[in-house]
Amino acid sequence: MVEFEPWLAPCESNQAHDQAQAERMLSLGLRRLRLNAGQLAGSSKGQAEKQVLAWWLYGRTTVTRRWLAEQLQMGYETRVSQAVRWVESSRAHEVLEMKKRPV
Repeated sequence: MVEFEPWLAPCESNQAHDQAQAERMLSLGLRRLRLNAGQLAGSSKGQAEKQVLAWWLYGRTTVTRRWLAEQLQMGYETRVSQAVRWVESSRAHEVLEMKKRPV
């Protein structure tokens, strides 16, 4: 398994991340999951990788659920909330591995 450095220093707060930072984090998350922005549009709204990215970004940035849903091509913003709950409660091996990647 690939080891990753921590994504955020302990002293950084969620409030420090504006949209530009969220865009950089999204780009990094896509690379770590071996995806590109073009693949997001062609994949299902409930794709596991999208849900893990939504979970990761929602918990570490101040961008809105609407922004996340638009960037991840998830449809309505309520899908972000559903994704966060699903990832947090998932026991699926695939999801647990993605969460370790670091997203």
